[in-house]
Amino acid sequence: MLVSCACTHSASEETTASGAERPVPAHTTTDTAATPVAVVQQFLRWYAPQADELNQLPLVPAAYSEDSTDIYAVDLEAVDSYLTTLRSSGYVSAAYAAARRAEYQQWADTLRLHPQYDGPPAGFDYDPIIFSQDAEELTELLRATPHLQHHTTDSAQVVLPQPSHAQMPRTGLAFGLSRHTGHWQIDKIWPVFTD
Repeated sequence: MLVSCACTHSASEETTASGAERPVPAHTTTDTAATPVAVVQQFLRWYAPQADELNQLPLVPAAYSEDSTDIYAVDLEAVDSYLTTLRSSGYVSAAYAAARRAEYQQWADTLRLHPQYDGPPAGFDYDPIIFSQDAEELTELLRATPHLQHHTTDSAQVVLPQPSHAQMPRTGLAFGLSRHTGHWQIDKIWPVFTD
């Protein structure tokens, strides 16, 4: 079962749940001259070897419990750890992390209002970067040729076609990027569906 997370943030600092800002770890590996297409490819290559470990973080610890009386609750500290790791790549912006953090907070609120005790927790049953339960799709996406759909001085949209889209309604994965302090970062990732 996947119990994972994803977020959106921009700038060089990250805001914690308490509102305090903390610097992003300095071991970023981004190529400051990289094009939006190259940033998407570099991010997926960075993410591929990390995906299993990140998707095993206990964001909803009770989902791993054998005690069916444990109420599901989102561990926002684990969420922050997940987002910090994504931000440390240098490929995702503070805006990406903030948006993802807000989504996790919404899921936490939903679980409080509608208690769940078993099964995959709503919103945590897929890899939030590739929007799939099938880890093999990441391998396929790494082989796909990205297409630049939109580009201005400070924003871009890159789409990766879904190689096996005939088996599913999704036809690709889109990345919204913007320029931050001279280099491109991912602000948003979303699935693309057939019309």
